[in-house]
Amino acid sequence: MPLAAANPARRLAPIVRPRPRLVVRPQPEAAPPVIVTPRAPRGHGRLTPASLEALRARCQGRTVFVLASGPSLTAADVAAVQATGAPMIVTNTTFRLAPEADALYFQDRKWFLAHQNELLGTFRGMAFSGQPVVGAPAVCNARHAGVVSHRNSGGGAIALAIAAGAARVVCLGLDCQPGPEGARHWHGAHPPGLGNAVSLPLWRERLAAVAADAQAKGVPVLNASRATALDCFPRVALEAILAEPALAAGPRLRPEDITVFTAVLGNTDPLHEPDADIPCRMICYTDQPHLTSPRWELLRLPPQAAPTRAARRIKALSHLHTDTLWSLWIDASFVLSADPTTLARHGALVAFRHHERSRISDEAAAIIRLGKARAADIRAQLAAYQAAGFDTPDKPQTELSENGLILRHHTDAVIALNEAWCQETQTRSLRDQMSLDYCAWRLGLPIARWPGTKHANPIATYRHARRPVNDF
Repeated sequence: MPLAAANPARRLAPIVRPRPRLVVRPQPEAAPPVIVTPRAPRGHGRLTPASLEALRARCQGRTVFVLASGPSLTAADVAAVQATGAPMIVTNTTFRLAPEADALYFQDRKWFLAHQNELLGTFRGMAFSGQPVVGAPAVCNARHAGVVSHRNSGGGAIALAIAAGAARVVCLGLDCQPGPEGARHWHGAHPPGLGNAVSLPLWRERLAAVAADAQAKGVPVLNASRATALDCFPRVALEAILAEPALAAGPRLRPEDITVFTAVLGNTDPLHEPDADIPCRMICYTDQPHLTSPRWELLRLPPQAAPTRAARRIKALSHLHTDTLWSLWIDASFVLSADPTTLARHGALVAFRHHERSRISDEAAAIIRLGKARAADIRAQLAAYQAAGFDTPDKPQTELSENGLILRHHTDAVIALNEAWCQETQTRSLRDQMSLDYCAWRLGLPIARWPGTKHANPIATYRHARRPVNDF
C-alpha cells in the first residue's frame, strides 16, 4: 500500500496499516505518567512471564533443537548447535550449558525450587513448567499453551517446540539409558531430594506417546543423541543436521513484509545510504527541506519545535509509522549492511545489548553526568521504576538494551509495548534507553539480542555524527 505524503497541516502524520483493528490515535503533547498493566504476572531477574507468541517468532517454520539432560550430552555439541543460530529449548539443568537458549522446560516443580536462584541469575530465555509453581510468576504453566508433556521434561520440551510452530525437532541428550559408570545425567547427580532418572522404562513409554502426538501433527522429531535407548524417534547424526546450509537461515520475509524506517529531524544527523542492496521499502521521516537521497523515501514533515520528542514518537510507534507486519528502526547514525528480510530469525523483538552498561541505574548516572536530561527528571524516573520492582539493589537488572537498531514483529504484544514505551518517552524523560527494558519487563515481553554490539556486528555500521540537541 503506497504511503501518503505527510500532511503539512499536522504535526506528525502517522501511516495507518490496512488492518481494521488498528486505529490511529493522536499522541498528546502531555499526558499523565504511564500505568502499564501487565498481561501476565511480573517476573524477576532475567526470567519474565513466558510469551508463546514471542517463542513462535523464533521457531515458526524452523528446525528447533531440544537439549535434554541425558549423559551423552556434551558442551561441545551444545556449542555447535548454538553457533548455527537455530532456536533451542533446554530441559532442566541443561540451562547451564546454554544460558541463552530461547526457552527452558521442566516438569518437576521440586527441580525448580532447588535451582531457581541459579536459574533466575543466569538464564536469559523463557521458562515453562509442566506443573503449576506457586510463588514463581516468572514461570509459565505450559498447559495453558496447550502443551501435553506426558509427564516428562524431554517430552514437554518437544511438545513446546511443536506448539511454537517448529517445522522439525531435533533432540540431543534424550538418552533414556544410563551412561558410563551408571551416570543418569550429563551434569552428575541432582541435589538430595530429587530423583535421578529412576524411571527410564516409564519414560520410554511416555516419550512414545509424545512421538505419536508429533506424528499426528505432522512434525518430524529426530533423535541426534550420541547414545540412546529410544526407538520411537528416527535416529540422525548431529553432523548431518549441522551441515545443512539452510539451518541457521530461518524464515525469510518477503520484501513487502518489512519496512526499514528512520527519522532525521532538527538537522541533527546526516542520512546514510545502505551498504547493501535492500529489497524492501526504506522510509525517512524528515523536516529538512533540502535533504535528498537516492534510496530512502523521504516523508516530509513540517518543522518540528521539539525534534527529539517527535523522533522518539516515530521510533516508538513503529506499527503506526510503517504499513507492514515487520519493521526495522535504524538510527540515522547507522549504515545498514544486511538484508532486512533475513533478520526474522533473530526474534520478534530484537535490540543490541548495551556495550558498556547492564542497568538503568548506571544509564541514569551516565545521562546525568553527560547532561542529556534534567537530573531531577531522571532521578524521579529511576525511583518510580525501582519502586515498581525493576532494577532494585536486591534484584538488579542484568542486561540493558541499546536502541539504535530495533526489529519488531507487530503482534499485539509488541504493539502494547510500543504504546507503553511511547508514553514513557513523552511523559517522562526522552532518553528511551531508560524506559524500553522497563516496559518490556512490565509486559512480560523478552527482548532478543543482535549478535555483537552496535560497534561491531554483521548488520549495521555505526557512524555517529550527531550534534547535541536538548529539547527536553
